[in-house]
Amino acid sequence: MSNSTASADHALVYLFGAGASFPSLPLARGVSQGMIDWGRKSHAHADTLSEGDLKKSVADMSEELLSWGTRSASHYSIDTLAKKLFLTNKHDDLCKLKAAMSAFFLLQQSATPVEQRYDSFLAAILEQPGHPPALPEHIWLLTWNYDRQFERAYHQYWADSEMVQDNITFCKRVVRLNGLLGRAIEKGTGDEYNLKLKDDESGVFARVAGEYWQLREREPQITFAFEKPDRLDAKLQGLSGKKCTLVVVGYSFPFFNRRFDKLVMDSIANVSEVYLQVLPEDAKAIESRMRSLRELPSIEIIDDREQFYVPYLPS
Repeated sequence: MSNSTASADHALVYLFGAGASFPSLPLARGVSQGMIDWGRKSHAHADTLSEGDLKKSVADMSEELLSWGTRSASHYSIDTLAKKLFLTNKHDDLCKLKAAMSAFFLLQQSATPVEQRYDSFLAAILEQPGHPPALPEHIWLLTWNYDRQFERAYHQYWADSEMVQDNITFCKRVVRLNGLLGRAIEKGTGDEYNLKLKDDESGVFARVAGEYWQLREREPQITFAFEKPDRLDAKLQGLSGKKCTLVVVGYSFPFFNRRFDKLVMDSIANVSEVYLQVLPEDAKAIESRMRSLRELPSIEIIDDREQFYVPYLPS
């Protein structure tokens, strides 16, 4: 599937949703409770620290996690609250929410292993052993997730933070449709994806709190599609004119996001095949939503919970 003919005129395009990172990370509706839980854990950790700037930093972060988790719990999902803040011009609150979300995902990632399906997926598609391994030119990874699962999985193949960022974070064919947790304007230290709570609990809370307050001072890199819809066209221009095989993994095409899903689907103009890898009981409804966005060929349902589906692209 990685032959030069495929890479030149036929793209393999993945569209990932929250289901792709579950259970290592929660689904959208579970983020609120997750923020509350980590707010409590952060508060308990702050209680163990001596008085000083670090204690205050962690304690104040814990209050923000508890506050935003509680506030978002009264909405369908945390994304719903984010859009409400955007539509009511509460820019400062939206930035605070993004910073809290970023802190939550950093903490949750530090406490859970990388979702194994990302690991096996990279093992299947990476090329150029020892150079370091690279994402094939014909593969595009589009994701609505803010997480760093791709970075975490790639780091297992090449343990150099700068190369992880060059080959994954800043790769033009890895498109973060909702932005990315942590800082991505400048190269980070690797803490964005490589913290491990079991190895250094105090260090993790200190580093995440430091990241959180830096994000409060700067614009967080979580950028919802509804904030800057025009940027989606620019990010997906490279697919123009290509014949595409589309694989949808763990994404439900929710109604509140249909305007932006249509922008994405229309950008993948020439779709020859579609594979839908979701829970079988959800597949019919999701297929219906997909077809309401644009005309599509037949859709094959993939019932595989062990690994992401990798179709073969013939020469």
